Formats: sequence, C-alpha cells, structure tokens
Amino acid sequence: MTNRRPGAIDLWGEGEHGGLGDRSVVSLRVFCDERGPEAGWLYFGYVFCASGRWTEFSKKLLKARLEADCEPTKRIHFNSLTGAPSVSSRSRCAVLWAKNTVEKWYPDIHFHWLGVKMENIDTAVFGEGDGRSTLFYRLYNTFFQIGLYGACRYFWGRNRPIQITEIVAEKRDLAQSDPYSWYAPYKVNQRQSNVSCACEEVTELNVEPSMECAEEERLKVECLQFADTLTSGFGEVYDCTSGGFDADGNVRKGKAGCIAVARELLPIAERWRDEPDNPNSRYYRRYRCSFYPRIRRSAEDVRLGSTDNLFYLRSELKFEFLRQPSLFPNRN
Repeated sequence: MTNRRPGAIDLWGEGEHGGLGDRSVVSLRVFCDERGPEAGWLYFGYVFCASGRWTEFSKKLLKARLEADCEPTKRIHFNSLTGAPSVSSRSRCAVLWAKNTVEKWYPDIHFHWLGVKMENIDTAVFGEGDGRSTLFYRLYNTFFQIGLYGACRYFWGRNRPIQITEIVAEKRDLAQSDPYSWYAPYKVNQRQSNVSCACEEVTELNVEPSMECAEEERLKVECLQFADTLTSGFGEVYDCTSGGFDADGNVRKGKAGCIAVARELLPIAERWRDEPDNPNSRYYRRYRCSFYPRIRRSAEDVRLGSTDNLFYLRSELKFEFLRQPSLFPNRN
C-alpha cells in the first residue's frame, strides 16, 4: 500500500482524487517551462488551459501587457527583469501577470510546479557510462512527463477522460540522441490510463515575440512567457536563485523586477505551505506544487519496486527570510 503523507501529491498518478461522476472529456493545452538546476533543484512549471479557451486566456495576458505599457514585441523573461516595475515595462508586465494569478486568473487556468531535489537522485537509475549530458536529459525527460501526467490525474482524477491536445515549450538545441520532442507524449500514451496525448511531439517555439508570425503562434508565445514568469518566480520565492538579495538582505541592483514578481507570488506559496488541502481555498485543485524525492532513492529501491510516495511539500520559503519589511509591507 502506498504511504501517502498529508499534503503531498502522488505524481505517479495513484492519488485518491477521482470518482465516478463527470465522464466528459477534459481537453487541454499545456504550456511548459523549467528552471535550473540551480541551488540543487530542477523545477518544472505547467500551465494548463482548456483547449477551447486558451486563446481567451492568452488575450487576458495581452491585455495586462497593454495595461503595463509593455510593447507586444518585448520578451518577458524572468532572469532579464532587471529594472524596478516603476521604470521597466517588462517588470511591470510580469508583476501584473503574477498579481492577476493570485487575485483573478485562478478560474481560467490550472498550474502545477514540480521541484526535483538533485542531491537525492541516484543517477544510476537512469543508466551509467553514457556521459553526463545523456544522463541529464534522461532524468529531465523522465520528470518532465511525470509532472505532466501526475498533474492531470491530480487536477481531474483517475476516471474522467483527459486528452492533451498540445504541449507547447520553448525551442531548444537538442542532441541528436535526445528524445525530448516525442518522449512525454509517447510515455503518457504508453500508460494506457485515462490520460492521453493527441499530439505526437512537443510543439517547440521561438519565444522572442514577433509581429510577423501568425496570430496563433504569437498567442502561444505569450502563454510561454507567462509560464516562465510563474516557474522562475516560484523558484525565487523558495530559493532566491536570482541572487536578488545581498548578505544583509538588501535587494541587489539589477534584480528588482525578479524580487517584485516573487513578492506577488508569495501568498500562493504560503497557502501551499500552510493549508495545501483546504477545499475552501480558491486555489484548491487549481494551483499546486510538489517536490521529489523526500529521501534518496537508490537504483536498487527502484528495481525492487518500492511503493513509498516520496513526493512532499517544502516548508521553508527563503524569500520570507531575506525580504525587508520596509520594502514589503503587510497585505491587508
């Protein structure tokens, strides 16, 4: 029997959620991003939109961009948010996206954030003697599809049919032997569960905004930039990986935008920490995080089929300890 700890998601997809109620098909488009490995963690972020409503949501992103006086051709990339929102339109836009995620957009999307603790991963599980880069992409691809599949089962259950119509991610340079583009759809379909992928490959896009590309692609790029904002923004909340604070807790020059985004996202992380399973929360089964593994799991454990649920929730939010009260007054 699986050992489940309160508050932890079992991303192997064997959780308790999912009854015999609604059997209508859940059709999803997923926008993905990653951060790291930094500070010993590899993070994956997944923004799920209903396939029939994703363009409506992307236009909300564009509307917020216009409210921030940020040109559509300006890329919103978390690590490049150097200026304070008062002077940088990119930072202003990212902060508004984060603020709306907290206050307005929870009915429109589902978001899952997965953190992999690298020091607790036994690389022998992924093969030996094939070189560091090969081992990394095996690990990366494995957890990318686990996070995708497990989030679907957590949000929509084990019985209702779930179809992923498209997986969208930033275009990257891949080794010829890296199966990233087809691995996740293939593995999800191999499970023969209630989750399936209608797409055979990940859609990879250049995330530099261009007015010359088709409107649908521009809207997808907007969603990818939003996924980057959330994925890296929560990384900042948990680990302060942008280096935004000095040893005395002061905001470093050139990191004000990153810190401002993290400030807006902090209430969600606090909710994950303090009451992750509160059914009265507006984020319940809408926004979720999980971390893996709680303890180091050896190749022998995997071979023997250990059923312990090693997914867990982290309690420490490093951002809380480093932020300055004068810069971040209490919210009402």
